[in-house]
Amino acid sequence: EVVSPPTIVVVRGDPSAFPSWRAAMAQAYRPNTFTLMIPNVANHLPAPLNKLAPPAGVNAYVCAGVSCLAPVDSITSLDALIGPSV
Repeated sequence: EVVSPPTIVVVRGDPSAFPSWRAAMAQAYRPNTFTLMIPNVANHLPAPLNKLAPPAGVNAYVCAGVSCLAPVDSITSLDALIGPSV
C-alpha cells in the first residue's frame, strides 16, 4: 500500500442513487479499488471522508493516498477516471 496505494472512491450524496453507482462499480474487477458510499446527511465524519455532498444527486471523489481528484457527478466520468478492470 505504501508503494502503490489503493484507489479509494468516496461517493457522497442521495442514498437513493447509490444502487446504480454500486452496480456500475461491480461491473468491473478492480481489486485495488475501495468504494465508500456516504449519504449526504452523514455528519461528524473523519476529515478524509468529509467530502462535500452535493445539494442533489451524487458526487464521487477518486483518491489515492491523501490526494483526491476533483469530484465527478456521473458514472461515465467515474469510469474514465478509475480506468478499466484488471
